[in-house]
Amino acid sequence: MRNPSRARKQAVRSLTVAALNVAALLLVAATSGCNAPRVERQAETARFNAALEERCAGLALDPKQPVTLAQCESIALRNNLAYRVTLLQTQLQDDKVRLALAGILPQVSLEFDNSHRNNQPLVRGPGGQSFKFDDMSENRFNLRAVVPIFDFGATYFAYHIAKDRETQEKLAAVRARQQLLRDVRVAYAQHAAAVRQEKLAQVAVAAAQEVLKTTQSLQREGLGSSADTAFVEAALAQAGLEVLLAQRRIEESRLRLNTLLSLAPWTAYQVDTVLPPAAPLPAPERIAELEQSALRARPELWSQDLEQHLTANEVRRRISAFFPHIDGLSEFDWSSVSTQVNPAFGTLGFMVGQSLLDGTSGIWRYRLAKKQVNVEQERALLVALGVLFDVDLRVLQLRRADAAVLAMSKVAEAQETLLKEVTARYREGLENGANAARALAELRGAQRELDQARTDYLAAWYELNAASLSEEAVQADQAARELDAKPVTGDEGEGARGE
Repeated sequence: MRNPSRARKQAVRSLTVAALNVAALLLVAATSGCNAPRVERQAETARFNAALEERCAGLALDPKQPVTLAQCESIALRNNLAYRVTLLQTQLQDDKVRLALAGILPQVSLEFDNSHRNNQPLVRGPGGQSFKFDDMSENRFNLRAVVPIFDFGATYFAYHIAKDRETQEKLAAVRARQQLLRDVRVAYAQHAAAVRQEKLAQVAVAAAQEVLKTTQSLQREGLGSSADTAFVEAALAQAGLEVLLAQRRIEESRLRLNTLLSLAPWTAYQVDTVLPPAAPLPAPERIAELEQSALRARPELWSQDLEQHLTANEVRRRISAFFPHIDGLSEFDWSSVSTQVNPAFGTLGFMVGQSLLDGTSGIWRYRLAKKQVNVEQERALLVALGVLFDVDLRVLQLRRADAAVLAMSKVAEAQETLLKEVTARYREGLENGANAARALAELRGAQRELDQARTDYLAAWYELNAASLSEEAVQADQAARELDAKPVTGDEGEGARGE
């Protein structure tokens, strides 16, 4: 007669196997059906357009109210997408640091096995009789905990390497911020210059029109020639062309500024066109101070110092890999085998692990780490030299811009004096209209070139401040010192404009 308890156990096992099989099938089906939705280009385009509209609406720019340079800097720090991506990348390093630190934390694993033989587990005994030594169906449960005890500093060095990488990412964000502010200042100055030069071109057109009226009047009275009138008309047409070109430059410079502010290309606003006072040219003895300031403050150099530190830690981490690691071990096992007297039991102990043969890959990793130390030490000199030349190049550009300002100032003064003399002689009939128109055009051209030279000088100062990180740059940067990854939307528009 069959044992009822054994039959119940067999039924329970059969139901368990069936339930596990169904659960496995459901898990596979759910996993295969949970693929991430595809990113549709049409939906992304709509999201992009909505984001641009939201940014512009949040700023609430008044076309009649000029936007100051400080307001543009604040908008750029909040809105510039490239800068925001850089800031968000720094958050990835935070998790990498935690990941490196996870090596010292306990690790717990859980396993459940279900197996079923397709025949009876029999062994042949004395006299040719067969005996069953195991069950056809078996369930096993294992709970395992491993606690790291000592790994000769491998986890410690990995943690500090991750910390250095995190700091490097933050330094990269600091430099990206400095360069963004520099680019915004230069673009703002160039856009303001384009607006001023368009006004100068409009003045030149109005003056040429007055000269043309006088020339036409003299021609009707027989005091001038048709050639003089034609020359003045050509000068007027040239002045009109300069106005059109100046208007195109305004659109292009606004587009560059909008790009830095991450605003829609068609966003219109006014800027303060007053040219700020020019800072004096740094004295020759001041150049050495600017160089040393850059060598002390440039984030690239700090990042390279960290690179040398983490490569040294990488060497130590590779050395620690040659030694065994010691871990504490705790396990709990349970089995459904009916022949076991104690199917559930726990173990406690420790284990020592070490790779005896890895194809010499550990040795080569160590040697590569050693060589990388020398590479980064030499690279540090290269980066420092690049910073030094960057400062000196900006100084040369500033000197060139200063020389251009002085030269164009003299040219503009001379052209203005010449125009006064030619105009006086023209009114007395001693000069023709062509000479008057030519003198007027040359004066307006000299004034535009002088304004452009002053703008180039201002831009060169912005470049030098960003390259040297001198005290002037620090003072000019105090208003927007904090890193801010939050975009300007909705209620934050007024604050972003500095009102």
